[in-house]
Amino acid sequence: MESDSVLNYVRSQFPIETLHQLYTNGELCDIQVKIGHQTYHCHRIVLASNSTYFHAMFTGNLTESKQNSVEIKEADREAVAILIDYFYRGKIEINTNNVQSVAVTSSMLGVDEIVHVCCQFISDLLAPSNCLEIRYFAQFHHFEALGEAADNYIANHFSEIVETDSFVEMSYEHLINILPMPHLKMIEEISVFNAVMKWIRSDLKARNEQLPKLLNCVRLALIPVETLIAKVESEDLIVHEFQCQMYLHRAKNYHFMPEHESIYLLGGILNENHQVAPNGNTTSISDVYAYHNGIWSKKASMLTARANFGAVVHEGRLYCAGGRTEGQLTCVALTNTVEIYDPKDDKWVEGKPMNEAREGCGLISLAGQLYALGGYNGNNVLCSVEKYDENKGKWIQVCAMKVSRSHANYIAYKGEIWAIGGGKFFMYDYICQYINAKYRDLQMKNYN
Repeated sequence: MESDSVLNYVRSQFPIETLHQLYTNGELCDIQVKIGHQTYHCHRIVLASNSTYFHAMFTGNLTESKQNSVEIKEADREAVAILIDYFYRGKIEINTNNVQSVAVTSSMLGVDEIVHVCCQFISDLLAPSNCLEIRYFAQFHHFEALGEAADNYIANHFSEIVETDSFVEMSYEHLINILPMPHLKMIEEISVFNAVMKWIRSDLKARNEQLPKLLNCVRLALIPVETLIAKVESEDLIVHEFQCQMYLHRAKNYHFMPEHESIYLLGGILNENHQVAPNGNTTSISDVYAYHNGIWSKKASMLTARANFGAVVHEGRLYCAGGRTEGQLTCVALTNTVEIYDPKDDKWVEGKPMNEAREGCGLISLAGQLYALGGYNGNNVLCSVEKYDENKGKWIQVCAMKVSRSHANYIAYKGEIWAIGGGKFFMYDYICQYINAKYRDLQMKNYN
């Protein structure tokens, strides 16, 4: 046998059952943990290897490191017992009755993995009726991940939470942090204004001075000017507050002054001379025309070069979806990708992709919802419609149109989506002919 032969053996499982048996029988224990009138006979090495609290206590220069008994004050006895049992068995049962006390005690004892498990368990229980309470619990105990999850839930279900009794109990600091969140879920911006006024009037004497700062979080410019005048301007608390009047005038100016309006020119097909050409290449360029000075300027390019896509302004941002990524008509390079432009940051970001590729589709914003309609998927002209579900973070199929359409016109009008024209066959010459025919049809009195 060679003298330098080596065998490496790795034990398949730590003898956790043996440790638990020693703990249960009180054998080889070297430390007593006292909580109130209850005493637990444990092993230092087990406690120290599972808890940073006990590790610091037993390995440092603290008095407790030399004692045979330690007392834990201001801790939940049942939660400590559950954690000690977990140290020895590697298993723990969390339920709605013990999760908060176990989370708090785990944080105190430095058992981070159980803190994470508890916070995830609580996150799954979030509902309109308890999310504010959970958020305050997370804030008080510095559970940042849970607090963030609660805030996101509150923003996504804000319209439901406003109707609960607990809404008016929100702190000012919490409300002013929630209102500017980009994914705040309300059907209309006037509903956000109404929520602010509801919160203020629930304790008018104490909260009236907070109105200007809260009103500044409401995107008044997104409220239709008729509603702005009828509902906001007539509010007596607004009338007598100078700073609120300033915000109101700024919003009205947004509607009445043309310098706030711009035209965006996005993507398309260009030839090598940067001229529009059917046999060119797709581009990702983004230009904007400002009405007040008549100047075109360059903006951040789209993430993907594309043409024949759907585009719409939705909640203050520009959405582009679908289209084709190659200019040659013989190339089938259709896409289901979505990208979003924020004019404040001059930046494009990726959105959630649609369920199928759509060239020549329509993109419509209606009542706070985003819809993708029709188009061509490479094989067929579509009648299907998708809606983006913000709660699920994905596009879902909704009621289809009665007629398949590509390159149609779509508008949101009086709470409805109108689909006008378009082609049933994907042929560019046919589309051009159809547009001409449509123009002639518009001259007819019986146009439908």
